[in-house]
Amino acid sequence: MPERNDREQFRKNHPNITAREMPNSYESESALLGSLLIDSNTATRLMPQLSVDDFYTPGHKNLYEAINTLYTSAQPIDFVTVVEKLENAGTLEMSGGVEYVSGLVNSVPSVANADYYFGIVKKHTKLRALIHIAQGMADEAYALDPDDIALSHAEAELYKLAETGRRSKPEVITGFIDEALKDLKQRQENRDAFRGVPTGFSYLDTMLGGGFQKSDLIILAARPGCGKTTFAMNCAVNAALARRPDTKKPYAVAVFSLEMSAVQIAKRILCSVGNFDMSLANRAAIDEMGWAKLYGARNRFNDTRLFIDESGDVTPAEILSKCRALKHSDGLDMVIIDYLQLMHSGKRIDNFVREIAEITRALKLAAKELDVPILLLSQMSRDIEKRKDKEKTAQLSDLRDSGAIEQDADIIMFLERTSKDAQVEDPSSGDGNVITSNTVFLNLAKHRNGETGSVRLVWVPSTLTFKYVNNNAPEPPSARSGNRGGSMPPTYAAPVTVNDAAPGDVTDDDYFDPDDNGLM
Repeated sequence: MPERNDREQFRKNHPNITAREMPNSYESESALLGSLLIDSNTATRLMPQLSVDDFYTPGHKNLYEAINTLYTSAQPIDFVTVVEKLENAGTLEMSGGVEYVSGLVNSVPSVANADYYFGIVKKHTKLRALIHIAQGMADEAYALDPDDIALSHAEAELYKLAETGRRSKPEVITGFIDEALKDLKQRQENRDAFRGVPTGFSYLDTMLGGGFQKSDLIILAARPGCGKTTFAMNCAVNAALARRPDTKKPYAVAVFSLEMSAVQIAKRILCSVGNFDMSLANRAAIDEMGWAKLYGARNRFNDTRLFIDESGDVTPAEILSKCRALKHSDGLDMVIIDYLQLMHSGKRIDNFVREIAEITRALKLAAKELDVPILLLSQMSRDIEKRKDKEKTAQLSDLRDSGAIEQDADIIMFLERTSKDAQVEDPSSGDGNVITSNTVFLNLAKHRNGETGSVRLVWVPSTLTFKYVNNNAPEPPSARSGNRGGSMPPTYAAPVTVNDAAPGDVTDDDYFDPDDNGLM
């Protein structure tokens, strides 16, 4: 306790606290500017990491802006050129005049300590930014936080400040090439260790390189009633019932449901996993066998890590905050958000298109920070309904509200009832090219790191489940030529015979067996 009391006493008596002077170092700023003036190599190395806000003294701000103008225009930086720029801008006298600029040059005999001056200047910049954030937090608290964003906004600002200065600088490619080769070799020696989060649909996982990959923003889009929530929850349950190959623990999945309550989602999960008719459950017509199925499904979640958040009004910053805490306490492997158009950015943006763009950009950055895939559900535009039947296959331009969705996403998938690009025979019908009413196509329209294509699924409405079987399955997507600009992506289909096995019956060891049943 004495140490804490001494520290508190030190802070209380610090002259900057009593005088309320913002943190700054006049001498370090002067020495840093002098180093930039006398050595071009130092200027080339440090200028990209500096900004005008790094300098507290107004005259030093003017000097930096003159040096930065010369630097960005590839002109020489020295006493003469800087004085000329200051004269042209009319700020020479405000910067101390010719004598002061000359004194900066003469006061630094060597640039050996330039990095030390740079570190002091950057430290004070962070301290001033911290004070600014704290003042903003106080203002929001005094204003009673009408939008209920004070905590999430403060956390986001503090994290952004903590990340300042950690950005990488350009480096020669050979080091990255060596890392890439090392990564490929490790994947070859231990493929399971680099598997992504499994979706439970083996063809899709193969196309995605082993499941949803870290840091990816995945868009799942469909018209209302096509089953995008159900498909996303099938993926969530499949992942939660599977186990990581490295730790043997269940995958940790967080679901943010802006549309449905957690109890509604739980009912769907019980009927899907227990293979019980949802309509009977809704009518409370559950017999003894039905209760056995539902309680059996419940028992399968005893050691799982499937988290549901039913907050109806949530921002990307709030989701990121909750996921940070979840990853720290329980771990986190995947995030699912249902759905994009019900979110808001937390900022005052009048244009809805710009707000959607802000949200998708924030979620892509969140996926990178958390290092987990984020599956984001989205509505599609009504324009697809206006097109002719043969042209109703979804396109990237059908994404609703903003072109930023297409730009920010690593993967874009469409759920469709029919598809002109998926003319696959139905072996169970006997007359060929007959697509049943319960056939749904998952079209992988964009894949930043792999191939595109279409997977044929079977929709089981009674249990709210997508299923298929792999018997007599075609060769895996990796053995085929992907869609590289052609008009028709490959389709990976399976017979439409429904597999009645409950989700997760396939063992993890058999996951990539081409003759195996999918988890759902």
